[in-house]
Amino acid sequence: MPVAPNAAEIPEPDDVALTPGILRRDIFGAAPHAHVLLAEEADRPAGYVMYHFGYWPADAAASLHVVDLFLREAMRKRGIARALMLAAGDILRRKGGRRLIWTVWDQNHPATAFYQRLGARFFAEERLMTLRV
Repeated sequence: MPVAPNAAEIPEPDDVALTPGILRRDIFGAAPHAHVLLAEEADRPAGYVMYHFGYWPADAAASLHVVDLFLREAMRKRGIARALMLAAGDILRRKGGRRLIWTVWDQNHPATAFYQRLGARFFAEERLMTLRV
């Protein structure tokens, strides 16, 4: 069952509200924690992919971790998300890496279908865990 277009995310009890100031500091500052590829249409933001690099020991190579893929609703179904993911793959290949990694919300069936059309598969051997420090 697809997610309702305006379905709210279920926040974690200790989530922090992301602000433009935090984004400027953490993504566009002197020592960024992640990188962003921005897609534009008619000089307006259409969407973005946010990512950071890691290392995948099984490949003995760099990996690219997609943190967020977002498109404005009016920009969806135009190939922009595909282009962003392919561009992320190109960036990783230039670093000698071989694997893009990301999570997808269980209930986001349209996103899951999109990723599978890209050729992605579920990594069922492991489960995502988080520990607040």
